[in-house]
Amino acid sequence: MNRLFVSLLLWVLFAAVPRAESPGYLVFVSNERSGDVTVIDGTTDSVIGTFAVGKRPRGIHAAPDGRRVFVTLSGSPRIAPGVDENRAPADKRADGLGVIDPATRKLIDRWHVGSDPEQFAISKDGKFAFIANEDDASASII
Repeated sequence: MNRLFVSLLLWVLFAAVPRAESPGYLVFVSNERSGDVTVIDGTTDSVIGTFAVGKRPRGIHAAPDGRRVFVTLSGSPRIAPGVDENRAPADKRADGLGVIDPATRKLIDRWHVGSDPEQFAISKDGKFAFIANEDDASASII
């Protein structure tokens, strides 16, 4: 009987102790059609805000240390299959890798890369980004 009482008492005490909230996290989502990035609170799944980053944001990844978020930006227009690409010329000045400060949720820089960057990977140490450039079938390493 004593064991049952002690077990029950311990269970009640542990249940009553406030638990530390798990630290929140942010989710950054690129919106290719609208040219912006949406920030979502990963704990509550609620949208915190949306901010402009440039033409056709596509691949998006955070640096390993979380201090920056990177997004590929493409100046090539979205074209349906079979449509002549010359009818909608690309704005190559818009191509690049955008740098986002997650604390301020703003685009702070854009680095030029190849034509129509799409997806990319960041090295584990965060020193390099390997970017696939769709239009010219090339890769950029920065």
